[in-house]
Amino acid sequence: FPSHDTGGILIGTGSNLGTGTNQIVIGTSSGRSTTGATGANNTIVGNGSFNNASLTTAANNTIIGQGSATALTTGLDNIVIGKGTANVLSSGSSNVVIGNLAATNGLSTGSNNVIIGQDASPFGVNRNNSVMIGTFTSGNGTDHVVIGYGAQSNQNGVSIGKSAAQNGNSVMIGESAGHSQASQSVCIGHQANGETLIGAVLIGFQSQNSSAVRVDQSTFVGAYTGNSSLTGYANTCIGYGTGFRLSSGANNVMLGNLAGVRSSIQSNELFIDNQDRNTCGAQQTNSLIY
Repeated sequence: FPSHDTGGILIGTGSNLGTGTNQIVIGTSSGRSTTGATGANNTIVGNGSFNNASLTTAANNTIIGQGSATALTTGLDNIVIGKGTANVLSSGSSNVVIGNLAATNGLSTGSNNVIIGQDASPFGVNRNNSVMIGTFTSGNGTDHVVIGYGAQSNQNGVSIGKSAAQNGNSVMIGESAGHSQASQSVCIGHQANGETLIGAVLIGFQSQNSSAVRVDQSTFVGAYTGNSSLTGYANTCIGYGTGFRLSSGANNVMLGNLAGVRSSIQSNELFIDNQDRNTCGAQQTNSLIY
């Protein structure tokens, strides 16, 4: 037992408790600190974990894993589990970080985060109020929810699904839904995405699934809607395959199964239909409403 700590337990060569109280340190070179460190109620398990020489008042932390939380100085009420986990966390508090190498690129002063998954990583220093769950998930900024393998978010958004992504103030749900440059948009469905989205709504399997340059202020609802749209904007397409061939057409309204499916560069058109008319001419003359 150490001579300074009150009510502490120390097991491991080169470990130290400082002058805090009620601390448990287990592992070689764990909890190393100056004798002036006054943190209390920390539980530290793992070789080389929680061993910052500048440790001062960190308290009520649970640190489990080799080389984890090695930079912690004043943080409170953190739970860190995993090898090399949260090794840049210094003054952040009330975080839950679980997974090998999770939170190794950010979170120095961040608080109130839940980060679970191998290599799950917030970017930047002061990242707060976020939830990140999944291997290789990433987030830049605060107040976001990121769930799924490789999902990512940048500021105030929700990305749920493998490789789902958004660039701020957006909701993306589904595998590969959204895009890292999309903002102020909603994308729901497998590969419901577009390279550049601002103020767009995409709902359905592969809705607007293209490397679009601009589809701002568009609404696509239904599988394969707007699938070829590259620069068309302010289009409203609702129904299976509706507006599938739209490339640069803008300000169109297409409602119904395969309505307007032959249009590509046309703009300011209204189609209400229930089938593919096979040609643009037939589409204009035979649609239920044109």
